[in-house]
Order: sequence, then C-alpha cells, then structure tokens
Amino acid sequence: MIKLNEMTEQKVSERMLETFHDSLRRCQAHPRFMPLFYSRFIDENKEVAEKFVGSDMKAQHLMLEASLQMVMLASSGKDAAQLFLKRVAQTHAKSERDIPPSLYACWLDSLLSTVEDIDPEHTADVAVAWRTVMRFGIEFLTARYEAD
Repeated sequence: MIKLNEMTEQKVSERMLETFHDSLRRCQAHPRFMPLFYSRFIDENKEVAEKFVGSDMKAQHLMLEASLQMVMLASSGKDAAQLFLKRVAQTHAKSERDIPPSLYACWLDSLLSTVEDIDPEHTADVAVAWRTVMRFGIEFLTARYEAD
C-alpha cells in the first residue's frame, strides 16, 4: 500500500501541471464538458451505468470538478489535496461503492476523448498532461481499493 508521504515523492512536473490546469479551465468553462463526459462514460459500459442508477448527476458533476482540481493539487505534492483523495478512495473502495480498478480505464478513455473534443487548444502535450495527472489520481485510488 502506498502511503501519503510516498505519493508526495512522485510529483508531476510544474510544466505538465500548468498545461493540465490551463486545459482544465478551458474545459470547465464549456457547458457541455461534464454532460458529454458522463454521457460517454455511462454509455460505454453496462457496469458503469449500473453504478449511476439513481445518482444526482448535478452533484456528480460538482464532485468531479472538485476532484479534478484535487488530483492536480495532490499530484504536485499538496498534503490537503491528498487527504481529500484519500477520502474519495475510501468511498470508491470495495467496502463502500465498490468501484473496481478495471473501470478506471473506461473512465480515463471517456475523459480524454471529452477533453479532446471540448478543449479548443487541445494538443498532444495537453493529452499527455491529462493522462499523467489522471494516472496519478487513478493509481492513488486503485492502491486503496482493497483497504478496509
């Protein structure tokens, strides 16, 4: 199991964080960003669709927006953001919402294709920045999936 202090040693570069942050701002300014992402993600996989039955999608949008910011901050070594992610990991763990690690690949594919469609300044560097920052968050969550 990865400890918080080990995660801070695996920081993402400042340049990559800036690229990610600029793209995230552009995406979040677009009203279709969250609805398009969730539409793709839920339509992609039956298991994903089942996880969202009865969900308040407006609340989901807000939580994901906050989580994207927190992943960015955690990947730069911010302790408070890592504590936020630890709580998200707890709620996504097998013992609570049971979001298996296998679903994160679908989540990432849906997110990256949405960023590509929404961000008017999307480039290969933007794609790499998103993939790198999100990989940090995914590894953080999946490392805690089996935790009690």
